[in-house]
Amino acid sequence: AVVSTQSTGARGERECHIVCLKEEDVVDWDPEYPPPIGDDQLLFLKKNELAKFLKYIENREVAKAVLMEKGLIKIRLGIEGFPTMKEKVKVKPRGGIQVSYFYVQRPFIAMSWEKEELRSRHVDFMNVSTCQAPQTTSGDQDPPIPQNLNAVDEIEFVEQVREGNADQ
Repeated sequence: AVVSTQSTGARGERECHIVCLKEEDVVDWDPEYPPPIGDDQLLFLKKNELAKFLKYIENREVAKAVLMEKGLIKIRLGIEGFPTMKEKVKVKPRGGIQVSYFYVQRPFIAMSWEKEELRSRHVDFMNVSTCQAPQTTSGDQDPPIPQNLNAVDEIEFVEQVREGNADQ
């Protein structure tokens, strides 16, 4: 699991979703019609010991506590259906093809290592005026707007000052 998270981090990803398969599980997907699995960067490990360990909820709680101690956040552990082999191909009357897959219930680990969990990466520049404001900050005027619009901390500071003036 550590190697999988390292390779995901090396690609610049901030989240990882790992499915723990048994060693005898065969994954045979149709390259033209892959199963709808949701995550683009889904990883799977074939380890009988890990799959057996994560099968029980008590063990998943222990694993979650250890991952939290290691600094990971947004940790989800559980059991989900994972598509392994193509079960049947059905040709629809209007020319479409529907591929059904055989699913097995296997444990999974989903986690993130994003450091700033609650900080928004979005800045709404539509509400920020680019004109030069006067340097006076009396109670009935807005504080000056920072000249460097890329400085998120300065924008947040201006929003806090405006909220403080509104309270007075």
